[in-house]
Amino acid sequence: MASSNPRDRRGERRLSRLQASPPAGRDHEEEVRPLLQPETRPITQEQLETEVKGIYAGVVMVEKKCVEIDAELAQTTDRLNNEQWQALIALHRTLLHEHHDFFLASQHPKASAALQRLPTKYAMPARMWRHGIHSFLELLRHRLPYSLEHMLSFAYLAYQMMGLLMESVPPFYNTWIECLGDLARYRMAIEQVDLRDRKHWSNISRMWYEKAADNSPDTGRIQHHIAVTAKAAPDIVCQLFYYSKALIAVDPFLPARCSIMLLLTPLLESSEPPPSRYSKLESSLVTAAGFLFTKGSVDQYCIQAEQFTSELERHIARSGCNWKTQGPQVASVLIAFILGFGSDDNYLWKAFRANHDRSEVSQQEASIDAEDCRHASPPPQHRVKDKFTSADEVTSYGLQVWSQAITIVAGALIYVENHVPWTVLVLFLNSLSRSGVTDALVESKEFPRSSFKQLPEDFPIRGLVWAPYYFPSNFFEGEVVDQDDRALELPSYTAPRTARCLWLGVRLASLNRYMTYDTSTKQFGCTKLASQLAENTSMRVQTPTTTECNVQMTDV
Repeated sequence: MASSNPRDRRGERRLSRLQASPPAGRDHEEEVRPLLQPETRPITQEQLETEVKGIYAGVVMVEKKCVEIDAELAQTTDRLNNEQWQALIALHRTLLHEHHDFFLASQHPKASAALQRLPTKYAMPARMWRHGIHSFLELLRHRLPYSLEHMLSFAYLAYQMMGLLMESVPPFYNTWIECLGDLARYRMAIEQVDLRDRKHWSNISRMWYEKAADNSPDTGRIQHHIAVTAKAAPDIVCQLFYYSKALIAVDPFLPARCSIMLLLTPLLESSEPPPSRYSKLESSLVTAAGFLFTKGSVDQYCIQAEQFTSELERHIARSGCNWKTQGPQVASVLIAFILGFGSDDNYLWKAFRANHDRSEVSQQEASIDAEDCRHASPPPQHRVKDKFTSADEVTSYGLQVWSQAITIVAGALIYVENHVPWTVLVLFLNSLSRSGVTDALVESKEFPRSSFKQLPEDFPIRGLVWAPYYFPSNFFEGEVVDQDDRALELPSYTAPRTARCLWLGVRLASLNRYMTYDTSTKQFGCTKLASQLAENTSMRVQTPTTTECNVQMTDV
């Protein structure tokens, strides 16, 4: 593999020459004395500016050459020999080294604020990735399998450089870890023989993306990248969760609308039963998502929805503790259904986006006229269940957070009020054990903080367009639960989770529309309106008539 030690940089030698003075001569007696540190003189701003300008000129020159050669080779299919590939790798390695020197010099501790802003001003991280790494990797990828050895060599070289930059240039830490995830994803993609190696690089890529997501939780692009790495599992519910999260994030990633079809199309077009490695619940959920996303047959959508609900209890029983991870993902996906996967013609999605664009969000701004919005509600399709089940218990926290969030957006809750099982929600809240829960904390208007960190369910919710209406602005600042510990269910989580659910219930009851809360008995109840909604709503999935079978779905 053609590579060199990235720490042996010309930029470091350049700065060393500027800092160090020639060593003084030594006589015979000095040879037995300890060596003293060489005298140094401080670097002046003028020297740094001259150095940065010189390095930047080198970057531009090598970058221009890389762009020209990559563009030229992209237009041909000629097979290159080993010497030609080695020369191309050396050229792009030189460009990476020049960028590294530029970052070191511009981010020097003695550099002025103007010098430190230069990498951002001239988009140097993006240019390094685009012209120094990505274009060449794409060139190598399109010439596989003949370029495999050289692609591996360059991928490792670039990965090593990004690791060095992550340590030596921390102001762009978020960029470097996302680039590391991209490089690991390339390594995963080209491994088609050794599935264990492919899974290994998938896990590495996902690790870097999850770190990036922690630093940029509202960015849908990173969620999309995590969905791509989930292909190596394969876990179709996990893929659907991250694709949907990319589409309904605070900053949605619209190209995910194309990528998600790689997951949905095989299930939509196959006339055979789903592969046995997928459970009936998983395949029905993803297939139903496909019909909804593509505005397909209502008839087929209802069939898949019915199968999903009929399999839910059995699936939870078989999954055991795995449902602790999959349950919040399923709840989030179902909310993505309601938001139309971020479709511009979805009423609730447009309402959230419009509300998010406001400079301030408050409960007072969200005051609504119930009668004005009543006709916006979609027609009822289901019958409210008369008892609380384990399926409701596992997903209740995420769905309660969603219910609380839509109370902030004008008209949103009334739009879906026919579909919320208020009687089941009241039954759930009254069945919770209050052991270890402080009533004053539950009944306060303030978010119920406690000494522990975040709950495992908080992380799937984080970054979604409706999450800011629930979490305090500094909730994820400071110490955050490690990635490896987020799937653990600790006994200490029970009381805080119960307090959160009860607090959300009290917040909903404060609307005085669907629920009531008695501060003396600590019991919840249904209002007359909620009881009427339960009586008038048919919770049974409707089978479409023959004339409805080919209706194009626009909103559910």
